[in-house]
Amino acid sequence: MWQLLALLFIFFGVFIVYSTNKNQNLFRKPLTKKWRTLGYLCWLLSLVSCLQTQVLAAALFTWLFVLLTTLACIPFLSLMITPNKNNGSNKGASS
Repeated sequence: MWQLLALLFIFFGVFIVYSTNKNQNLFRKPLTKKWRTLGYLCWLLSLVSCLQTQVLAAALFTWLFVLLTTLACIPFLSLMITPNKNNGSNKGASS
């Protein structure tokens, strides 16, 4: 239960932190920087929930591994969600 809660907090926190970035592609306008503190708070809560089930070294390693993996994968999620913006842009291209 605690591990699932930690995973959900990490996903939610990474999604919020990514959504506040100016280079994100999920929304037309990024979220304000005030939301970023909520993302960091979610990361902290996920670390606390990891510490509930594991020893300190294992909890830190697992938390960092999942956090860094999620930070690397969330930007690719926007490629699958947003529609292709290049529809019809190759009208003048020769085959």
